[in-house]
Amino acid sequence: MNDSMPSHRKAAKIHNYVGTSASHNSSVVLGESCAPVRLVGQSDAIQALRCSVARVAASLPIRAVVAGEYGVGKLGVAAAIYSDSGGVGEVQHIECRRSGALDTALGVLAAGSSQGMTVPESSRYGAMLLDAPEALSLDEQHTLVAALQQFDDGASVDHYPPMSLIGVLREPVAALLEGLELSQLLLETFDSFVSIPPLRFRGDDAVELAERQVHRLNQKHDRRCSFTKELLELYRAYDWPGNVRQLRKVTADVFQTSKHDQLRPDSSSCAELLAQHHVSVTALFGRRICDVQQDLLSATLRHHGGSKSLTAETLGISLKTLYNRLRDVGAN
Repeated sequence: MNDSMPSHRKAAKIHNYVGTSASHNSSVVLGESCAPVRLVGQSDAIQALRCSVARVAASLPIRAVVAGEYGVGKLGVAAAIYSDSGGVGEVQHIECRRSGALDTALGVLAAGSSQGMTVPESSRYGAMLLDAPEALSLDEQHTLVAALQQFDDGASVDHYPPMSLIGVLREPVAALLEGLELSQLLLETFDSFVSIPPLRFRGDDAVELAERQVHRLNQKHDRRCSFTKELLELYRAYDWPGNVRQLRKVTADVFQTSKHDQLRPDSSSCAELLAQHHVSVTALFGRRICDVQQDLLSATLRHHGGSKSLTAETLGISLKTLYNRLRDVGAN
């Protein structure tokens, strides 16, 4: 799930990974939204992710890119990589979708190169987290790569601390490569690629995540709630298109609305969500493909509150493709 790779082979490696995976304030100091996460679960997929995080964290300075579907916890995993590395100094979270992001990133590099060894370790910039680097224009990406190279060259001469770089992709990798929204130069800046598995590939991890969440809620609210066997089976069978974020929301809603200690599948929030997204195969027989596609697009748009970028990410298509398909089926 992580490949260390020579720069001239990186694009091919990412293409190969994408082709096989389906089968199986513009800057703030790191805050709660991207705090390090504990990787919960015993599935093969999450075990492989743990190995990936450990391998990347073992090498400083880190040059890694993190990718995954909506709701899998990309920021948390990125923060965990740096936390597990034992690196010192602050993590600067650069939100590349905001205006002025490039100037902020360049400012962080300039400050890092001027701090030297006279500044306490706790106040150094130890890492820069680029959130959605694909949002930068190609020219901006080239400018950033040149500044990073200058920073690294200066670190070896002037002996100031190196800075780790972790990118978090918000759009599907295949779509970015297809649309040339990530420059080859920026890709070559990263030497590791970490892909977070979607929840539907993680077996019983969904049940463990939900039970841990209920345990925390019990402690907070002084209750003794637990899942019924029927509800746990629904959790196992559901494919969780919104991944961990969706699971947490559903579990919190079930807990808060239940008047009993036994959390049942008849909870309105749980039943409505599962009914909306879990369509049996037999229900598709006799229907036209265009009608099924329209229902899928509409349901996913509703789930994400009308956000087309999140809808495209969940469906694994580019934003341009989504607009084309919405036009073709006549949906809004």
